[in-house]
Amino acid sequence: PIFHVDLYRTTAGDADLAELALDEMLSEGVVLIEWADKASALPRPYWRIAIEAVGVRSRRIELERIV
Repeated sequence: PIFHVDLYRTTAGDADLAELALDEMLSEGVVLIEWADKASALPRPYWRIAIEAVGVRSRRIELERIV
């Protein structure tokens, strides 16, 4: 399965990740996390995907593997 996690409104970092049972989700499938920079640590390795608007109809997409 694919899980979606949005950390936009979180403030407690790791405590919020524990409450979300992130370890369980990772063992069962793929986890897509929005606003992942709000977490103080993520299990490695993972992929960072950044999408930036560079025009009305254009986007720049960057993929980076974090090990």
